[in-house]
Amino acid sequence: MRPSELELLLDKCIQARVPILISGAPGGGKTELSKQAILRNNHQMIVTHPVIKNPTSYEGLGAIVRNGDGAPHAEFLPYGDMRCIIEATQPTVVIVDDLGQAPGAVQAALMQVILERSINGHKVSNFVTFIACTNRRQDKSGVNPILRALLTRFATVVNLEPNVADWSIWAHREGITPDLIAFTNYRPDFLNRIPDQLGELQNYPNPRTLWRLHQLLQLDFPEDMELEIYSGSVGEAMATEYLAFRRIYRELPDPKLMLTNPKGVAIPRDIGVLYAMLAALIDKVTKENVGAFFVIMERMREERKFEGGPELVITGVKGLCTRKEWVKQDPSFTKWAVEIGQHLL
Repeated sequence: MRPSELELLLDKCIQARVPILISGAPGGGKTELSKQAILRNNHQMIVTHPVIKNPTSYEGLGAIVRNGDGAPHAEFLPYGDMRCIIEATQPTVVIVDDLGQAPGAVQAALMQVILERSINGHKVSNFVTFIACTNRRQDKSGVNPILRALLTRFATVVNLEPNVADWSIWAHREGITPDLIAFTNYRPDFLNRIPDQLGELQNYPNPRTLWRLHQLLQLDFPEDMELEIYSGSVGEAMATEYLAFRRIYRELPDPKLMLTNPKGVAIPRDIGVLYAMLAALIDKVTKENVGAFFVIMERMREERKFEGGPELVITGVKGLCTRKEWVKQDPSFTKWAVEIGQHLL
């Protein structure tokens, strides 16, 4: 399931208070997409990590309490996350994160909480919905087998797969480095590439590590240090190709000049250069030159129709509209959408 589809599923299940389980590789965005959906639906949020709990964490803390007549007796009192889950008075979503790393005994304790919505006589609040996230055993993340009886407690189990189009929309919205977005569209296989031989302390590209790479790019390291640092974020293969792509990006003509002469700018043939050019243009579009951008897009569509031009135009226009939402209200976009865009988008 791609991220945009998961967003729809999350919205509907949160509103209906239906529990779901999301699986996927580490760093794919399971927890982050869940958090965004909770905020989007104006719910309270509790994030709990069963991997650091023991079975009695859900039952409560043993204590001596007194009856109304003062006679003492033993009872388990809920505390921490469980107390919040029991006492919730507003619509609340509980993210059970890294469920698969939890030992079997802890998973068993969760079964009653999720299906019966009670434990040891304490009722889970009717305001609470559960969303669980887990890696898979093949991800080599210390995942234990999830108990079948627990699995069937969820209304559905879906697997999240990164998607470059969805990631690009998110990346534009979050202000990710333009040339990194362009490179990922040029080489979408790097969005989630797990090497066949992954070293013990070796990272690899995925949505989470790409975000970390973006953070590192803001720190302006000396050029002779970049390959080693970026390799530690996304692996040597991507770091090497990205730095080569970035050199192309930086050697392009000034995008502001391209936008002042949209009919005269040369449209490259190399697909990598085209992606770099597109990112540079999007970054420099303003309300004064947006019309020139669509002139270049039309030239790219016509002159490079057999070299990926139409697909690049779709990527470029969607990226521009996400990064600069005012474009959707501009007459030049409306004209382009009516005359050309409706046949592409």
